[in-house]
Amino acid sequence: MARATDGGFGLKAKVTAHMGDIFEGKADLTVLPCGAKPSWSASVDRWIDTFELPTPKELMKDIQLSDVSQPFPFPGPQNITKYIAYGASVLNDPTTPEAIKKLGEHIGSITKSHGDIRIVESVLLGTGYGKLSDLLAAKSLADGFQQTADPKATLWIFMHGSDRVAAVRKEIEGGFLQRVFDASYARIGIGGVGFDLKKYLDRRR
Repeated sequence: MARATDGGFGLKAKVTAHMGDIFEGKADLTVLPCGAKPSWSASVDRWIDTFELPTPKELMKDIQLSDVSQPFPFPGPQNITKYIAYGASVLNDPTTPEAIKKLGEHIGSITKSHGDIRIVESVLLGTGYGKLSDLLAAKSLADGFQQTADPKATLWIFMHGSDRVAAVRKEIEGGFLQRVFDASYARIGIGGVGFDLKKYLDRRR
């Protein structure tokens, strides 16, 4: 599957970590977690009741692990989010990094097929019932999303706890910073500091 590029420096879509809850506003798509049985948590049930959302059963007839439902127009205020979708992050607990990466790929693909979806938000899929560590889940989700997403898209990952957020930020942003560092080289002379674009792109393959 092709990696997302911007046609210039080959940068991928962005993935960022934030403290707080989804449905706080300004997203284009909100991805809610569910199981492939299908099943969903009490917190998802509260969101369904609060916003009168369709359930995973209503949006996906034959749901498999890592599947994502088609975006459904959000029935609430549009300044909260435009669409909702369900992502099957677990089947029989626990889940796997491969399943979360594939889930991320499916989420990313939506930003290619829906031109009005550029900001996607979700909880840290794969933790909780999935039993993955924060860092493993975040890396898997980010890698999958960035492989298929439109380069102008962004995935916001929401969680609670400042230490958790800081650790996940370091994990998902560290790879990008390392590629830039490795592609940079000092050059003495008029040229000053140079940037080896070919080396940067090679590290991303």
